[in-house]
Amino acid sequence: RLLLSSCALTSGLTAAASSGLGGQALERAAILSKLQFICNLANFQGQKRYWTLLTSLLYRPIEDVIDVAMCIVELQLAGENLREKENQLGTTRFLFWSALATACTNVLFLAMMRTLDKRGSGLRYLCNQGLWPIGSVCMTLRALDIPASRNTRVRVLGMLEVPSRWYPLSFALAVSALRG
Repeated sequence: RLLLSSCALTSGLTAAASSGLGGQALERAAILSKLQFICNLANFQGQKRYWTLLTSLLYRPIEDVIDVAMCIVELQLAGENLREKENQLGTTRFLFWSALATACTNVLFLAMMRTLDKRGSGLRYLCNQGLWPIGSVCMTLRALDIPASRNTRVRVLGMLEVPSRWYPLSFALAVSALRG
């Protein structure tokens, strides 16, 4: 809910600014509110917004139809995996685990972006947002818990079935194919 309300708030501020209901001040407020949540190399390293390691979990930018589809997939992934993890850990430990998992995946993401950016690829503005980090961690842990000897097959994005041990890789490839 917090993720969707954050998207609605910043989208609403941007729409109000573009319709002339406050002009540049409102548009600036929308941009500044987004920057508090966006975890990318330019924001983290350049602007010293270290809290984005944690706040990126609470924001998912929606700018086009593909983003809407990705948001639906992200919510489905979260719905399938996070409820089970919260039941295992309990609510308080789940919140701490979510913060830790988000921060760790964002640190790895930023390290990869820094390494790739040294080659002049311009990836400083590529961001890691929303529920993907913790959803992916839960999904990977669940897939690795299933013994390979059971040869269990799972569905990837409702499109195809793969052996459970290949689910994380298949999921990453399917999402990459959707996003382009």
